Amino acid sequence: MKLDRAIRLYALAVLANLLVFSSVALYLGGDAINGYAKTGHYFLCLYGKCHEVSVTLYRYSLWHALSVILSFALLLLLLGVQRWCANKQGVPRDRREASGH
Repeated sequence: MKLDRAIRLYALAVLANLLVFSSVALYLGGDAINGYAKTGHYFLCLYGKCHEVSVTLYRYSLWHALSVILSFALLLLLLGVQRWCANKQGVPRDRREASGH
């Protein structure tokens, strides 16, 4: 089914985005979701340690973190819609249902 393939490819893209985000956060020493901005200073934090960064880097980290969160939310929605459509069509959920065990 073309939709199944598209969802699998999207899931791989979501996973790749998460891996890139995690790698960049480790390299930078934190991310903006765990960091903070205070009086014109911007900090990325990881495991309780914070590092001051430029506003540009802080915004990049914030937008990348939001893209990870939103892409996962969309993936969950797509998987739910896919399952709902399969149930409406009477497609078995797994092999046990298909074989009658």
